[in-house]
Amino acid sequence: MRRLLLRRSAIAGLLVPVLLAVFGDRAVRGLSVLDTIAETGVIDLGVRSDLVPFGYRHSDGDLTGYCIDFVDLLRRQLLDPLNRRLPLGVRLFPTDSQPEFELAIDRIVQLDCGPHAIAATRDRPVAVSIPFFVTGVQFFVKSGEGAIDPDSDLEGKAIGVIRGTTAQTYLETEYPLADLKIFQGSYGVRRGIEGVISGRLDAFATDGIVAIGEMARRGLSANQYQLIPDIPLTCEPYGMLLPPEDPQWKALVDRAIASPEHERIWNRWFGSIMTDLDRDLDGSSIVNFEGIADRCFEKIERSSFDPDSIEKVRMAIGERRSPLPYFRFHFLFSKQISFTVID
Repeated sequence: MRRLLLRRSAIAGLLVPVLLAVFGDRAVRGLSVLDTIAETGVIDLGVRSDLVPFGYRHSDGDLTGYCIDFVDLLRRQLLDPLNRRLPLGVRLFPTDSQPEFELAIDRIVQLDCGPHAIAATRDRPVAVSIPFFVTGVQFFVKSGEGAIDPDSDLEGKAIGVIRGTTAQTYLETEYPLADLKIFQGSYGVRRGIEGVISGRLDAFATDGIVAIGEMARRGLSANQYQLIPDIPLTCEPYGMLLPPEDPQWKALVDRAIASPEHERIWNRWFGSIMTDLDRDLDGSSIVNFEGIADRCFEKIERSSFDPDSIEKVRMAIGERRSPLPYFRFHFLFSKQISFTVID
């Protein structure tokens, strides 16, 4: 697991230039996103600096992670549409302490990459890409007989959760008798995980991949800590946040997500983090790929999918419990899902 923290983004030393900023010039008013990038020669990216594997600081202080590699793919794919030979620069805006949608809504960034649940974008003046990842709410707990029972009402159980998340909404609806401990701010996930480790919390509820990332960052063993239930409680596709009312830009971002090059980036970050944790589990997997598929298929109108495609995905996941069929599953989402029917 600790090997993950030594990984560098593939673009280290290649961004021309890389500028770190908390605040930056707003996008040129009146121009499309693509025209703004053509004029400035820079893509403005919102990214977390504290969340493995999306974006976090390498030991030398540089930002690394999936989102950094994705924007490098995007900037290379934009050269042809822009009829440009010189490489684009990237300006990074750490979003740890920023309201989730603000930078994209205000067009301060052209892309905000992180654990953004597509369902949370409803009724927000922001656009969102096709999914690049699918996860769901689970409880991070200590392994053993003392773990909570998700099938009970959790009365009196101290459950940590991040304010304003779909996990909080779910807990308040499904477990009204639980003693919710609300965390907020950029270190909320770390404090929630620490609460379970110290025994102050019975569980911490969050999207599975968020807990997995923090487990990897801390070097926690999947034998000592686990995610329950095995099948996530919810289905949470993640998308990239984009400025509103720019279908041309959304189409370009969607194309990058659907590309074979993105599959390699996805496997490098999400595949490796799960594989590292799985080594502790003697043949089993910390992520129940088939369970996530079942949960999400339950939440989606069957007519949104081609039945043969669904069966192929189920067979692939059942035959080989690994991140690759999981990628194929989220790619099926990207190709065929209608986001408006997700509960």
